[in-house]
Amino acid sequence: MTIGTPLFHALNVRAFSRLDTEISSLQDEISTGKNDPLPSADTVRALRLSAAQEHKTALDRYDRNLDRAAARLDVTDTTLGNVVDTMQRFSELAVRGASDISPTERESMRLEAVQLRGMLIDFANSHDSTGRPLFGGHLPSGQAFTDTAAGVAYNGDAGIHKLRVSESSFARTGLNGVEAFMSVPDGTGNNVSVFEMVDAFVRTLSPDGERLATDLSGDDSLEMAFSLTRQPAEWSFKLSGPEGSVDLSATVSADAPDVLVDAVNAHTAATGITAELGADGKSIRFLADGPVSVSDANANPAPGAILARLAGQGSETGLLVRPEQITLNQIDRVRAAADHFADLRARVGAMNATVEKRSQGMADRQLLADKLMSGISDLDVPKAITKLQQLMTTKDVAQQTYVKIGQTNLFNYLR
Repeated sequence: MTIGTPLFHALNVRAFSRLDTEISSLQDEISTGKNDPLPSADTVRALRLSAAQEHKTALDRYDRNLDRAAARLDVTDTTLGNVVDTMQRFSELAVRGASDISPTERESMRLEAVQLRGMLIDFANSHDSTGRPLFGGHLPSGQAFTDTAAGVAYNGDAGIHKLRVSESSFARTGLNGVEAFMSVPDGTGNNVSVFEMVDAFVRTLSPDGERLATDLSGDDSLEMAFSLTRQPAEWSFKLSGPEGSVDLSATVSADAPDVLVDAVNAHTAATGITAELGADGKSIRFLADGPVSVSDANANPAPGAILARLAGQGSETGLLVRPEQITLNQIDRVRAAADHFADLRARVGAMNATVEKRSQGMADRQLLADKLMSGISDLDVPKAITKLQQLMTTKDVAQQTYVKIGQTNLFNYLR
C-alpha cells in the first residue's frame, strides 16, 4: 500500500490525538485519585460501582432523614418542656384559687391564666425547621389549632409523622395533636382537651366563679333555667326530695322543655317532687313539702360550662356546673394534665434515643459503603504515573520520528 504525504500527516494527527486524550484522561485520574470505569471498557466493574453508588445515595438519604427526625424531636422535647412549666403554673394558680382570696387578686389570677392559655396555644402551634406543624399529624402546613368562640379547635388529624430511616423501617418524629393536647387525662378517668380544661379553670376565676356549684337546692321549691339549646341533648341529673332521690335522664331541647317536666313528674312517688314550667315557659319549677335539690348534672352534647342557673323571684345566685368545673376540683385536673405532658416528654426522649442509636448504626454502614466504593474506584497511583511516563515518552519519540520523516521529500533522493 502506497502512503502519500497527506495520508501520512492525517494518520499521525489521529495517533497524536489519541495519545493526548489518553494522557489527559490519565492525568485527571491521578489528580482525583479515582478510576471510574467506563461501561465499554470494564462492564463488570462499572456495574459494581453503579450499584455501590446507588446504595451510598440511599444511605445518605436515610442519614439526612435521621438528622431531620432528631431535629424535630429536639424541638418537640423543648416545646413539651415549656408546656409542662405552663401547666405547673396553672396548678399553682389552682391551689391559690381554691383558697379565700380577694376579688382583686382573683382578677389578677384570671388575667395571668388567660395569658398562660395563649402561651399554651402558641406552644401547640409550634413548627419544625421546614414549617411543618409539630402536633398536626399529617397536616403539611398552617396552624394545628385555632382559637374559636366555641373553644380551641384541632385542624390536624390523628396521623403519625414518620420518616424512612432504612430499607425496611421508619422513625417517629413526634406526636400528633390528638394524643398530646386533645386527649388529656383529667384525673377522674376521662380524657378531655387540655384547652377545655384550661377554659374551665379560667371560668372559675371569673367574677361569678364563686357562684359555681355542683348542686342547687331550695327549702320547698326550686326554679332553674337549664341551658337548653335547639339541638336535642341527653340530660341527666340527680333529683332529691323529701321522699328520696332518683337519677333522671331525658332527651330535651329548647323547643320542648316540658319533656323534662314529664320526666320529673313520672317519679313523684319516689321523690315527693312535682314539676311545672315557670312563668317564662322555659324554666322548670320543682315543688315539694320539704327540701329539694338537683346535683350531678350533665348534658351531652354540653351546652357550655354553665348547665343551669337559679331562676325566679329575682334570684340568680347559683350556677350549676359539672363537678370538674369547681375551683377545688381544678387542682387534681391540672396536676393530672401536667403529669400527662411530662410522660409525653419522656416518650419523646425515648424516640430521640432510638434515632440516635440508628444514626450511630447508619454511620457505620456509610463507612463500609465508602470502603466498598473506594475498593472499586480508587486509582493505583504509582502504576498510573508509570503508565503516564510511558505514554509521554512514546509521544515524544513519535513526534520526533514524525518530524524527521516529514522533512524528507523527493528532492532528498534526487540529490
